[in-house]
Amino acid sequence: MRGLMRVFDWAKTPLGPAETWSPTLRAMTQMLLANCFPMLLWWGPDFYQLYNDAWSPVLGDRPPHAGLGRPFRECRPEIFHILGPLARKPFEGGPPTWIEDILLEVNRFGFQEEAHFTMGYSPVPDDTAPKGIGGVLATVHEITRKVVGDRRVSALRDLSAQSFEPKTAEEACGMAAAVLSRYPRDISFALIYLTESNGRYARLAGRTGMDGHEALGPEVVEILGDAQKSWPFSTVLEQKTLSVVDDLGGRFGRVPGGPWSDPPHTAVMLPIRATMGNLPAGFLIAGISPRLRFDDSYRGFLELLSAQISTSIAHARAYEEERRHAEALNEPDLADAGVSLTLSRLRREAEMQVRESEERFRALVAASSDVIYRMNADWSEMQQLRGRDFIPDTREPSRTWLEKYILPEDQARVMAAIQEAVRTKTPFQLEHRVVRVDGSPGWTLSRAVPLLNDDGELLEWLGSASDVTIRRENEQSRLRLASIVDSADDAIISKDLNGIVQSWNEGAVRMFGYSPEEMTGESILRLIPEDLQFEEDEILCKLRSGERIDHYETRRRKKNGETIEVSITVSPIRDETGRVTGASKIARDISDRRRVERLLIQSEKLAATGRMAAAIAHEINNPLESLMNLIYLARQSDSQSTVAGYLRTAEEELERVSHIARQTLGYYRDTGLPTELYLHDLIGNVLTVYNSRIVGAGIAVETQLNDFQKILASKGELLQVFSNIVANSIDAMGQGGTLSVTARKVLGSSGDGMQVVLRDTGTGIPAESLPKIFEPFFTTKGNLGTGIGLWVAKQLIEKRGGRISVTSSTEKGRSGTMTAIFLPFASPQAHAGPAQDEEISRQ
Repeated sequence: MRGLMRVFDWAKTPLGPAETWSPTLRAMTQMLLANCFPMLLWWGPDFYQLYNDAWSPVLGDRPPHAGLGRPFRECRPEIFHILGPLARKPFEGGPPTWIEDILLEVNRFGFQEEAHFTMGYSPVPDDTAPKGIGGVLATVHEITRKVVGDRRVSALRDLSAQSFEPKTAEEACGMAAAVLSRYPRDISFALIYLTESNGRYARLAGRTGMDGHEALGPEVVEILGDAQKSWPFSTVLEQKTLSVVDDLGGRFGRVPGGPWSDPPHTAVMLPIRATMGNLPAGFLIAGISPRLRFDDSYRGFLELLSAQISTSIAHARAYEEERRHAEALNEPDLADAGVSLTLSRLRREAEMQVRESEERFRALVAASSDVIYRMNADWSEMQQLRGRDFIPDTREPSRTWLEKYILPEDQARVMAAIQEAVRTKTPFQLEHRVVRVDGSPGWTLSRAVPLLNDDGELLEWLGSASDVTIRRENEQSRLRLASIVDSADDAIISKDLNGIVQSWNEGAVRMFGYSPEEMTGESILRLIPEDLQFEEDEILCKLRSGERIDHYETRRRKKNGETIEVSITVSPIRDETGRVTGASKIARDISDRRRVERLLIQSEKLAATGRMAAAIAHEINNPLESLMNLIYLARQSDSQSTVAGYLRTAEEELERVSHIARQTLGYYRDTGLPTELYLHDLIGNVLTVYNSRIVGAGIAVETQLNDFQKILASKGELLQVFSNIVANSIDAMGQGGTLSVTARKVLGSSGDGMQVVLRDTGTGIPAESLPKIFEPFFTTKGNLGTGIGLWVAKQLIEKRGGRISVTSSTEKGRSGTMTAIFLPFASPQAHAGPAQDEEISRQ
């Protein structure tokens, strides 16, 4: 499924290309694909589907990708009205839902099928979703086989319990029909006929589910009649085996409805075997459920029903025979006859107990989901094995079973365990590998018990084998995961909802200096500086509500007292019911990265200073040249009024120089601390500084600055950001163009603020370069750029809780770049952690 998802064209679905998915959706998809338990993710209000390999068999005969990216309502319209409300509840903010053994009528194999599931639905928090919940995670466990198997065992048990009660064959058939009436989901209707002694006719002795449809079961039928017009008595009599009767509607017209919305289409007819003679004791006709496939398990169940009815009829007829014998005897012979009858009865009861024991074993084989097998006394011969689609069947005795079933590398170990069990005459039990039906290796837990005679000699072994492949794979996955966790450079820690450490990997040892023995069972607060310990309460509060914390940057304390900067991600750990029981925490030391970032930011600040200085020098040079000319003209003039005019003009030029100097001092004296300011003042300053370059390049400037509310931000940082973007736009419009700057107030679910959009009509940025423009040292200007301007701009904007994005086009006639910046009104402390505020202050 991982490969299918990778090549699947998500762009054609409402979810869009995978690279545009939210971090939560990408993380959930990775978790889904790595899980061996059937899981289904419904995303968005229309429940678009993503699922893993373990869930794909639920699709039935559809290809594995059939449901990917499609809404659940479209994929399963027949059950959406049932499951939709269950999933909608957590999606809309309610608690997780859990339901055991829900019955659904699902179309998976071309017909409406009875299916049973245990499932739970949990909300998936996502900050990018409109209401904070991106989708619903469904854990699904299909239990159809178990539910149907348990139901059939119950039916066989009920039949067995009343086998010795009836006193006549007719009463036995009537009581059997009454039992079958309690299981309409397996037996839609039933007819039980007894064969007349002449073997020509059969009489109806029991029926169920036939209300209003008695024509299907005539009271007396001719066994050798036309099978095309009625039930195939003659075929079953001749072949002595089960016969399938299709198209009941075409054959009989009206058919009993049963418990489902549509009547059965198929029935089967079986002989009820007699204890003596060639003629069957009777016939069983059973309607097949239209919601279940008629497979080997269904067939075996019906054969066991027939055998159980045969036992009950045989017991009733034996009773009748004894009663007739007793009535026929006269008084003098009564004692001898009593002895004879007692011996006869004991013999028949012993025979019936053997048959019942065999039938119970057959019932166990039919109902069990495990592999069932029989071995001879020394295990040299396998007498029988039912593989249950796990391993191949063995229907005839085989002496090559070891080579057929056991992997070569496990054969010696298996034989050693067998020889020990044979020697001690104790049960055999071993977990080992086997060859599965498809030829691949699997794991089984095999158990066998010895059967001994009265002298304690071994007769044979009866065993069962459970498929534990998934459990072993899960254990191996857990071991691999544990190995990965221990070898990871990051600190990976688990804790309970009280903040008590439960596990501590080697990465945590290297990062914090504490051993697992020192930290397991201790509070996580040991790692948190005192001024930041309030963070743990906030984190635990979010975890209890099922939220996840992603890449939260803060400070932590090592064993030696040193403080380090870390990025932490905390995820809730849930139990099988979906209840949050703890948290998994990943901490990464980012101290070196932050030091490099500070150096880069300082470097860019110096570079920005150089650019500003060059622009300012150019701006001051023009009025100074004008001033020198005016002074020269004033010296040459003899007119007092003319000199005064020159001096007024010189004074205006000096005011221009003074204005530029004041703006420059405001930039360089900025402390970096947040202050309240209007964006239009700040943007106006930047445009003034770059005015000469703008005019010289033939660029027209259009502004629409509707910002009537101050924001709280660092003036120097924003001057650096806007200076960088304006300089980039000027560089891109060497042949002239238009620079448009707009500012307006915007309202949003994540907070209100100002949005500034800068558009230019320059050459644009190539599409292949656009995803890289915020990476450090990436530039499209060759040797003219440092490649850190936009990276620093993004750092400065985002650490104040803002956002920056760039779109661009190189299309001829429509080229240009648009930079959109959002700055919140809220205080930076609402968006930055304590470590970030300290960082801001230092800068």
